[in-house]
Amino acid sequence: MKKLLILVLFGALAVTIAACGGQTPTPTPQLEPTAEPVEEPTAVPEIEPTLLPEKETVSTEPIIGVAPVDSAKVTFENEQWVVAVEGNLPDGCTEINEITQSVEGSVIKVEVSTARPADMMCTQVITPYSESVVLETADLPNGEYTVEVNGVAATEPVVLGEEHMPEAAAADITNIVWQWTEFQDTAGKNDITVDNPENYTVTFLADNQVSIKADCNMVNGSYTLDGSSLTIQLGPSTMAFCGEESLDQQFLGKLGFVAAYVMDGDNLVMNLQADAGNMIFANGGPVEEAMAGEEMAGGEAPVPAITGITWQWVNFTDPVSGPQDIVQPERYQMTLNEDGTINIKADCNTVSGTYTLDGSNIEIILGPTTLAACPEDSLADQFQQNLDAARIYFMENGDLLLDLMADGGTMRFSDTNAAPPLAGTTWQWVGFVDPVADGPQEISQPERYELTLNEDGTASIKADCNQVSGAYTIDGSSIEILPGPSTLAACPEDSLGDQFVQNLTFARIYFFQNGDLFMDLMADGGTMQFRAADAQPAIVGTTWKWVTFSDPVNGLQTIPEADRYQMTLNDDGTINVQADCNQVSGAYTLADGNVEIVLGPSTLAACPEDSLADQFLQNLTNARIYFTQDGSLFFDLMADGGTMRFDPATQGEVTGTVTYMVRSALPNDAVLTVQIQDTSLADAPATVMGESWYVTGGAQVPLPFAVAYNPEFIQDNRTYTLSVRITDGEDNLLFINDTSIPVITNGNPTTDIEVVVVPAG
Repeated sequence: MKKLLILVLFGALAVTIAACGGQTPTPTPQLEPTAEPVEEPTAVPEIEPTLLPEKETVSTEPIIGVAPVDSAKVTFENEQWVVAVEGNLPDGCTEINEITQSVEGSVIKVEVSTARPADMMCTQVITPYSESVVLETADLPNGEYTVEVNGVAATEPVVLGEEHMPEAAAADITNIVWQWTEFQDTAGKNDITVDNPENYTVTFLADNQVSIKADCNMVNGSYTLDGSSLTIQLGPSTMAFCGEESLDQQFLGKLGFVAAYVMDGDNLVMNLQADAGNMIFANGGPVEEAMAGEEMAGGEAPVPAITGITWQWVNFTDPVSGPQDIVQPERYQMTLNEDGTINIKADCNTVSGTYTLDGSNIEIILGPTTLAACPEDSLADQFQQNLDAARIYFMENGDLLLDLMADGGTMRFSDTNAAPPLAGTTWQWVGFVDPVADGPQEISQPERYELTLNEDGTASIKADCNQVSGAYTIDGSSIEILPGPSTLAACPEDSLGDQFVQNLTFARIYFFQNGDLFMDLMADGGTMQFRAADAQPAIVGTTWKWVTFSDPVNGLQTIPEADRYQMTLNDDGTINVQADCNQVSGAYTLADGNVEIVLGPSTLAACPEDSLADQFLQNLTNARIYFTQDGSLFFDLMADGGTMRFDPATQGEVTGTVTYMVRSALPNDAVLTVQIQDTSLADAPATVMGESWYVTGGAQVPLPFAVAYNPEFIQDNRTYTLSVRITDGEDNLLFINDTSIPVITNGNPTTDIEVVVVPAG
């Protein structure tokens, strides 16, 4: 039985082995159903293609935006219309992407888009851009179209049609004498009708030169035509006084403000900038006919009008000794009368005579004279001798120059009625004509409002109790003044300080009349009248304290306790000096930027060991040149001995440095603003007592600062603190002080203050 069971098992095993080996080809179709579970994951590829592109879109496709547009200017160039687009991109990664155009009615719309990588960290640096876009106008009907770039309207319209022909328009206005007939004020309040148009003419010559007749004066210049745009640059001019009723200064001032032109029938219409009005000119005929009998030598300046003017002798240049200024020019004058006679003031004597002019040649024949005995310092004899030797005359910057025979030298004369030079003169605001108010307004205390345009392009402004610095630009008769940092003292209730500064900001045209300076404001905002300050410098009558000294060896040195060293230049030519513990009297003289101080009696108290009294007095004795800058007075010492700086003794100042503890560099356009605030009342807004701000220009911490304030407005029982901010060029706050910094009162400091600011946010 057991053997039978074993045999059965072996037999079953054999059958199984045979089945496994013999059925190898046949299971293939039976295995296909087992592949069905493998086919189910085939749905996975259907999901994966939709997931992978989504990840790629998020990480690599750029972010499309709209380009910021600051300005859009339309011009006609090379027979096509072009819009010049300018703006600032927000960072260094953003770029201009695409520019498209469309037309809706009479509006040509230009869309400028930007692209920025989505997966890139970008430096937040404002990046300027500019694009010139040729407008697609070929299929547009004739007419006038407004251009908008990203919603910003362009400065000029697009005018399509045969009437828009810049080349032909330019040819139409050249070589014609255009006579000024009227001025149309946009506001309709200051219209002008010209009674004698033939006295106010403009002739555009083919070589881009312009010849102008402004009443009794002749002016040369140049002009630029670009499509309908027209600008006039005034050049050399005679400087005769044409009388109270003359419109010569207004005429020249408006010509310097011309921006465009259009023909209105036979009339030429010149449009002024800022929509300030229109000058209307009538056609006076071709230049050949209008100027018949008059010589026009290729655009050269006409013979200067030197007759009828009283000229005073201001300088003499000797080939041996060089230029010499005449100390009191009003003592030496001459008048060339139209009848060929000459009247001469030779110091204490008067002389008559005759003169002849032939081209640029002059001959003066002296006649009878009084014979008074003039002072010992008189130059009367030299003056007459030089006039007798004069042979050639010419004009330079409004002055009359006479060259003497045999290379004997050159005399320079200035017009006694001429205005002082624009730059370098302190101008006081004396009047204002407001188109809205009735008649002119007189400024009661003009010495409270002063403007000095310095030779280096900076401007110094006295706005009542505050000092303002700034800059200015001159282009022909156009002017632009940009006020900058200012002290923020609280001026009296009757102050016009704010109006004064605002008016200066709006000034666009300047001209002279009867020695006064006038500035026309934009958009017919009125006219400011200025008069040169008295010859006596503004430094007289002020108590000055010695604050710094700079010499070639030791450099800049700050004077400790500056209040111990003060001086006052009195109106009568005397000087009072506080030299630490001693009082000194003396005398001084000022002339053309030169100063000389002669010290006299002094008290003889023994001052502390750290006293600088002796050095202070010695420096004053050595002072030779003075000048003012930003409200400070400077003395240059003789023999390059150094420079003393003085500040008004009534002006307080808080000084120190600003720093921070984080490792971070400031951008180049970072602005540091420091205020002195009255924070006495916790539940009331702080009152600003003084403010200074600085553009760092790449400088890094520690940053020095100085904030001026008026001590007269400081009360001992009140609390004053500093507010410090650092912003970028877009006024985004970067750093700020987060702790109270008391100053001035209650024993708190005014110098050597270190302010630590923290990152904003």
